[in-house]
Amino acid sequence: RNFTHKMDPVVGWIGCAIAAVGFGTNFLIIKAPKYDPKDGMFFQLNMVIGIWMTGLLFHLAVRGSPPFQPFGMLGGFLWATGNAACPFIIKEIGIGLGLLVWGTLNMSIGWASAHFGILLVKKQTVSDPTLNVIGFVFAVCSVLFYSQIKGMDEDEKAERAAKKKSVKYGSINTGDLDRLMNNVAGDEPSEEKKGGMRGIALLMAAMAGLLFGTCFNPPQHVSDISETKFCSKINGTANDELFCNHINRYCESNLTNVVDCGDLASYNGRMYCVFDTHKKKCGPIPLEDMVFSQFTGMLVTAFFWLNVYLVYKGFYEKTEPYVNKVLIGPGFICGFIWAIAQISWFYANANLPLAVSFPIITTAPGLLGTAIGIIVYDEVSLKTKNLVILAVAITMACISDALIAKSL
Repeated sequence: RNFTHKMDPVVGWIGCAIAAVGFGTNFLIIKAPKYDPKDGMFFQLNMVIGIWMTGLLFHLAVRGSPPFQPFGMLGGFLWATGNAACPFIIKEIGIGLGLLVWGTLNMSIGWASAHFGILLVKKQTVSDPTLNVIGFVFAVCSVLFYSQIKGMDEDEKAERAAKKKSVKYGSINTGDLDRLMNNVAGDEPSEEKKGGMRGIALLMAAMAGLLFGTCFNPPQHVSDISETKFCSKINGTANDELFCNHINRYCESNLTNVVDCGDLASYNGRMYCVFDTHKKKCGPIPLEDMVFSQFTGMLVTAFFWLNVYLVYKGFYEKTEPYVNKVLIGPGFICGFIWAIAQISWFYANANLPLAVSFPIITTAPGLLGTAIGIIVYDEVSLKTKNLVILAVAITMACISDALIAKSL
């Protein structure tokens, strides 16, 4: 293969936009009562199968089947482990707050990895580090405000449901309103149980965010290794582009004093470089080439957790696992949407510093999810104080994204 690569910020911003929309909407389908995922294990399996099949098509048709990177699978393991908790989180605290909590931790870990050069990631720089840090602080503050947003109480839910029914059917009588209020309140768990489950869901959302925030680190590490050990050392010869695109030819030449060709052989053909047509020098393995490696890690991990779940249900609880065949289609669709968003994030990371792409992609879905939660699912109270807090949170998130984008 002849590899060429050019960093393009426009592609990065488009990737950010597609990722934000995809991550902000892909879980909406499980809000419908008939698609209740319960513990989420069966749903995750179908979702990951959809992700993997989308990744396979991308790997073969778009990337031309680049070498598989086993270490990139670790990122898939981290993500799939966090994702197993998402259906439960969404059911307990809502899609808006769920996205915002795990999105904040996701953003913080991803941003810190690149900004400080930690957790297997080489330090990355932006043109204005101070502005980037300020933007990150605004992002964190926005989430602190989001955490103070209250959900609708029973009276608000009943009143809003009554208004929706009135709009749809023209009128609603007192009996209808009473039935709506009973439907809202009748099956509600006790306040103690609700509070306990909410606390567990918030803790699980935080843990999921930590796992999500590191899922790009293994692929980034592989790319960094290819650059520091091999690709950056090839530059400066008369045949930079030839040797870059065919690194083995470099080792076959007489210019082997700077590259450890024995080390290269240990990668069994998985290590290669690309010629950056923009910088006119040899560059590392593109992150997009490791999409399929990461997605394969997700599939393997999903099957692993499914088997742990089956053992737990069968030998500890002595109950049947929850399997709802209605979830197969929605799970696959959810996985397809998510895969497109994740692939777009790979492109964003490849064309923008992680310290820029991570804060934007991890805050924007929360804004979209909150808007949908208000308009469609009545997850947020419309009382004046609550709306003011929400407005401040959204404003801070927008300022954060603007500052971070400017820091590039």
